[in-house]
Amino acid sequence: MNRSSPPSDYIFIDNLRINTLIGIHAWEQVQPQPLVFSLKLYCDFTPVFNSAQLEDSIDYAAVASAIEQHCQTKAHRLIETLAHDILTHLLSDFPLIQGIELTLAKPHAVAASQQVGLQVTRWRN
Repeated sequence: MNRSSPPSDYIFIDNLRINTLIGIHAWEQVQPQPLVFSLKLYCDFTPVFNSAQLEDSIDYAAVASAIEQHCQTKAHRLIETLAHDILTHLLSDFPLIQGIELTLAKPHAVAASQQVGLQVTRWRN
């Protein structure tokens, strides 16, 4: 892999549903709502191809657990700040993650829409 180009390989987590306190309205700050997380965790698979050991890859169960734990311990007003916190936390705690593409959706936030959300991509410096 060329060091100047980002990795093209990734592990994905699709449609991880977590109930959490999110929103600017008073009722949203006391009533948990579902959020849906989908992630691409970019990494270099070469070490795990050679070793077949989990420590040479990204433990997707641990990533999902970290997201859920963060959502359960801190309320957010905006999905943008939640996304930023999640990306910062994952890049800090999972050193094999070289980049993350996060799609975060809030179902039924707008009455006429199935869901609204955002997509953010961050790369390790």
